[in-house]
Amino acid sequence: MTLKGVLLVSAVTAIVPLPAYAKPQAQKVAGDPLVLASASQASVVAGDPGQDEAPIAPTGAEAPQSSDIVVTGSRISRRDLVSASPIATVAQEDLARAGKVSLEATLNQLPQFTPSLGANSNSFIGSGAIGIATLNLRGLGANRNLVLLDGRRLPAANAQGVVDINILPRSIIGDVEVISGGASAVYGSDAVSGVVNFKLRQPFNGIELDAQAGASTRGDAAAQDVSLVAGFNAPGSGNVMLALNYTGRGLVTQSSRPFYYQLAPSTIIPTGVALPSGTNLPSAAVVNAVFARYGVAPGRATPTSSFGFNDDGTLFNTANGANFVNPLAGSERFVQNADGAVGYRTGRAYLAVPLERFSAFGKAEYSLSDDIQIFAQGLYSTSKVRSNFNVNLSGAQWSLIVPATNPFIPADLRTILASRPVASAPFVVNRALEELGDRITTVRSDTFQFVAGLRGTLGGDWTWNIYGSYDRSTIDETLANSVSIPKLNELVAAPDGGASICAGGYNPFGYTNSLRLSAQCRAYVEGDTSNRTRTDRRAVEASLQGSLIELPAGPAKAAVTLDYRREGFRFTPDPLIRRGDISTISPTEPSEGSITVKEISAEILVPLLRDMTLAKSLNLTLGLRYSDYDTSGGITTYKAEGDWRPVEPVLIRGGYERAVRAPNIAELFSTSVGGATFLGVPPNAGDPCDIASAARNGPAAAQVRSLCIATGVPAGIIDAYTFRVSGLPAVVSGTRSLTPEKADTYTAGVVITPKFNTPALRRVSLSVDYYNITIKDAIGLIDGPTVVTKCYNLDGSNPGYSASNFFCSLFGRAANGSPGVLRQPYLNLGGFKTAGIDAQLNILSDLADMGLGANAGSLNFTTTISYLDNFKIQQLPGAVVQDFAGTIGTGSQPYPRWKAVTSLTYQSDSFLVGGRWRYTGRFKDVSTVLSPNFVVPGVGAYSLFDVFVEVDVAKRFKLRGGINNVGDRLVPIIGGTTPSDGGGTFDDVGRTFFAGVQAKF
Repeated sequence: MTLKGVLLVSAVTAIVPLPAYAKPQAQKVAGDPLVLASASQASVVAGDPGQDEAPIAPTGAEAPQSSDIVVTGSRISRRDLVSASPIATVAQEDLARAGKVSLEATLNQLPQFTPSLGANSNSFIGSGAIGIATLNLRGLGANRNLVLLDGRRLPAANAQGVVDINILPRSIIGDVEVISGGASAVYGSDAVSGVVNFKLRQPFNGIELDAQAGASTRGDAAAQDVSLVAGFNAPGSGNVMLALNYTGRGLVTQSSRPFYYQLAPSTIIPTGVALPSGTNLPSAAVVNAVFARYGVAPGRATPTSSFGFNDDGTLFNTANGANFVNPLAGSERFVQNADGAVGYRTGRAYLAVPLERFSAFGKAEYSLSDDIQIFAQGLYSTSKVRSNFNVNLSGAQWSLIVPATNPFIPADLRTILASRPVASAPFVVNRALEELGDRITTVRSDTFQFVAGLRGTLGGDWTWNIYGSYDRSTIDETLANSVSIPKLNELVAAPDGGASICAGGYNPFGYTNSLRLSAQCRAYVEGDTSNRTRTDRRAVEASLQGSLIELPAGPAKAAVTLDYRREGFRFTPDPLIRRGDISTISPTEPSEGSITVKEISAEILVPLLRDMTLAKSLNLTLGLRYSDYDTSGGITTYKAEGDWRPVEPVLIRGGYERAVRAPNIAELFSTSVGGATFLGVPPNAGDPCDIASAARNGPAAAQVRSLCIATGVPAGIIDAYTFRVSGLPAVVSGTRSLTPEKADTYTAGVVITPKFNTPALRRVSLSVDYYNITIKDAIGLIDGPTVVTKCYNLDGSNPGYSASNFFCSLFGRAANGSPGVLRQPYLNLGGFKTAGIDAQLNILSDLADMGLGANAGSLNFTTTISYLDNFKIQQLPGAVVQDFAGTIGTGSQPYPRWKAVTSLTYQSDSFLVGGRWRYTGRFKDVSTVLSPNFVVPGVGAYSLFDVFVEVDVAKRFKLRGGINNVGDRLVPIIGGTTPSDGGGTFDDVGRTFFAGVQAKF
């Protein structure tokens, strides 16, 4: 399970330092080029901020900004821009300077985000995740932060409710505001970890063209992004904006990076492997006699061995490589480990998936009168992504069942088979089906959203807003080269080896032999399969906000909101996938369902003190929301926040919020969706029953051995059993009885903006914030490593080594002992508790103040540091609580103790150059928590350095460029064997460069 919950608590931050033209504070005099917005402030974007709307302002290229502004995280407009919750703001310019063509790659550089499913994701078919770019605030999960466009929900990309943020044309985005701390009282369910609000650019006249291209210095990972945005004022009082965007990205294969060759190879190899049967073993004397003819000493191959097939018909022992003849000598594809075990790599799987995306956005607004404005906007995005999971496999429940009469059985194997007690019994063969091509999945995604509404003003400062929206997303996954295991078994079961069914039949023994498969046979056993997922949402919202009463410290303000949403979902798998006929895909059932929610919320801001001794300002904000779900009933969320400025340079703020997340459609209504879960490879991970695993060689080896037998490993092969496959098939299913998650969030912080007389420190901002969050009844899945760790008592969860343990019940074993399908129902698990500190320091220095000349420019220094004090997970109610802070592991999400981004920028009137340092502290391996008796090495500190430059070559013409990961630092080794965490914490592409141009007309 990869849930990580925490609050975003840093100050207003950006990926590169905010330039000298950063937004001014409202209280500053006009023309003062204030520098850095502190954590008490939010950026101001003139024009229509949707739900976060100021009173109606005139449209046009330079629409004046309202005196009152709505800060993300509240629906109450106020003129001082103070937020009781920490807000991070990324400016439009910073998105461009990061050099990424995808938004999530840019935002994930911030310490507040944990890389989640990314646009590069090579996810499994049926996951609905391939190519989806999501945001994951502090690792709590992409479905636990709410993603908005101008305060309105963006379309869900799949049944999990996550948003693919790359559906947004980059050219329409002004600033990005991020608030954390549980915003359910303001925005409703899914805002447990916070809100990411993309703000539209202000209405403008003219045309802007922007193009950017880049690639890695190895010649791959090519990326292009071209955008066009145009706007004009309509007759009367209105504005129209249209934006088009194209994004393309090339692939990166695993074998193109040197670290790939440190990966533990798969033991499902393309020569084919005959597996032993624990109840029908051959004669030891016969096995020794056969291998003696190869010059192999007695005992190196045993009756419990798995036998591979050389092309000449001889056998080899896959566990120690005895008599293995490499059919690709000189290549790095067939590998023998230090113990001689034979493995295989193809290297054709993708590190980065190729992508093409086209998106369009349009918005129109018109003032019907001085008090009423009508608006409408539409968004459309279509994308195509291709992923590769290497070759098809026959293994686990997709094994080949070969009769003893098969005509292709090598003579030596036939001799061994004849020595079995039941010589006529069929046997199992697993193999990497290289002759049948790679598992190529193409995903076509189409998303649209339409919003229309009215807004206006009433007496005084009261404003109102009502709108309706409809959105739909469809995902079509097509798996090319889908291999039908029943048809393969039909060929191998035929008396003539399938020659009567298709030309030549099928010979599964040996590498070259199987590659001779005829085109007719290949067409017989493989084809294309497809799945379709459709999600849609209908929503209506009405809101009213304004001043209630004038108090001595200022007006008390309130906001009231009514919401209605209906979300629907339907998943339709291919009939062959539904039957479980396709290699490596578990049987998958159709699913559908819907959720309807009605909500009412209220928020009030009460100014308590103003302009008094030790109280320049003191404000209290209260919020309450009631949500009625047709699936889980009524839910109440609430908040209380305060901000206190005892003296002008100091702001103290903090608060408490009860947040919730109702179960989403997938968690409630998924029937059985086939997929895969990562398990790892022994001895550091993988199946604890493997004879080479640390569990079978530790102080509790005898108890583990007995439990392995009790859970399905045949006693006859237990002392020779191996399972070196890194993953397991899995079936995910929903649970109708799920209850909403509940989160309690506390924040406390201080923001200091001192006034130093030293010119270099005249503009300084420092913020420090503490967060503490507790989640109860968290909804999630239990992942493969956790299941086997807890079943086999590697962390003390099953001290009696009982086969009836809950975690042992989540998977079975095949007749040869290999783990079967892992059942992963969505459950209300135990919970999470985490706490930490974020700090940010901003320094902007005008060189003119230091006597270096009026046009000397400015230096801007920004550093943002996050410290994770603890991250405690309780898998089930009453279970042991484990602290994962500072750990990383294969197949599990990283929990960095320290993370920081530091930038230094120089800017003049027409030139900007800067550098950025991205730092992640050292990790302990997750084994220190999950299996403390079998600890493996951790990972050292990790740093990346970037440089960027921007030049104004003409009044309306700008060039930019840069190099990311200048030192070409690739991923470290994790878990002793695996150079990838699967979560994007490290850079697996390497040094990249980019260049861009922007023209305005």
